[in-house]
Amino acid sequence: MFSIVKKEIKQYIKELEKIPAGRKHAKAYAEQIRKIFTALYDGEFVNGELEEHSVDGLYFYDVTFGNSAKTSFFQFLRNQGIKAGLTLFEAKNYDKTKIGNAQYNQASGYTILGGREIVFLVSRDSVDDKSIQRARRHFLSHKVLILPLSDKDIIEVLKGRKNNPEQFDIPLITRAKKIMEA
Repeated sequence: MFSIVKKEIKQYIKELEKIPAGRKHAKAYAEQIRKIFTALYDGEFVNGELEEHSVDGLYFYDVTFGNSAKTSFFQFLRNQGIKAGLTLFEAKNYDKTKIGNAQYNQASGYTILGGREIVFLVSRDSVDDKSIQRARRHFLSHKVLILPLSDKDIIEVLKGRKNNPEQFDIPLITRAKKIMEA
């Protein structure tokens, strides 16, 4: 099912780490996120698009995928009643700006209860307790999951893919549980 190889995993990590933080390199960062998740969910994340506008033209999504993934993480989401047929990634290649309420509100605006109920909020910085609290507040208020991830988290999932190809996305479940459970 998955055709990503160890050599490619190292290359994805190297390319991710090579992209400088900052607005000037935002598109390159989003493109690398698209490449990584296309490879991680080989054949299950399809039609990966960069800089896609919503049908009504109101929103601008960094990365979108059609999603038919059956991995541990997406089975977990289905068991929780969270819909993820169209999966969005908001890639924040910030150098000095911190992820805060504005970015969570933006991501929340991209969701549609009963249709698209998860957004990956990816940034260069580590995910701290405040980020988890913000995501939890949105989950409790809106019943949508904004899943904050850092480069470090993505690298962990990539390495997990090499070591445990059947359950490589367990760290995503762990993060989601922190957000969803008291």
